[in-house]
Amino acid sequence: MVRASKQIRRPRGRPRPEDASQIVEHLLDIATQVFVEHGYNETTIERIISAARISKSTLYSRYPDKRAVFAAVVQRLITRPAPFSFPIENALPVEEGLFIRARAIVEVSLAPELFPLYLLGQRESWWFPEVPNILLEGSRPLYLDALELYLKNRILPRDAANTDVAFYARLFQNAVIQLMNERLLMNNRILTKTATLIGTFDQNFAVLEDDIGKIVRLFLHGLNRGD
Repeated sequence: MVRASKQIRRPRGRPRPEDASQIVEHLLDIATQVFVEHGYNETTIERIISAARISKSTLYSRYPDKRAVFAAVVQRLITRPAPFSFPIENALPVEEGLFIRARAIVEVSLAPELFPLYLLGQRESWWFPEVPNILLEGSRPLYLDALELYLKNRILPRDAANTDVAFYARLFQNAVIQLMNERLLMNNRILTKTATLIGTFDQNFAVLEDDIGKIVRLFLHGLNRGD
């Protein structure tokens, strides 16, 4: 449940730049909580301003409608610093190397800093068909670029000059994310209203571990790589 925040007190007149920035950060913090708890369809401007304890004019002077607020929430989550670096180790056998990269995708997606982004991306694509593409581009600096480089250097055929490396990276990413949806989100191991996991990361990854191994082996088999 989103708790109403304390009223932000500010002097009359145009706010100072630092105050304006603080207002936006506060508004988007609260809006993120409201969208996660209630979903896009059930969230209203009134619900956001009530929880944030700001006026309608304060919100509308920055965002023309709910859709714009949601877009700002997603963009802000995407641009947050990554919680850790994606694996760059290349000496392991490819099956093991790809497995630890699959684990890293899960870990990034479930990190507290980015967990709301994962939830909103999975739940709200009906209302925002463009969200999957936004998330795809947002995942590039987190892990997709590094995954493409690993596939190019270690897995894909050396003579396949025209191989669409980005396609294979997205294919692998989507398989891992879909597994998370089926094993965690749809089996109620995620409390969607508060964006929290039931249990620790290791406990939840244990639910996925065997199937991630199958995804890795199937992926490598499709590319005729088992070394």
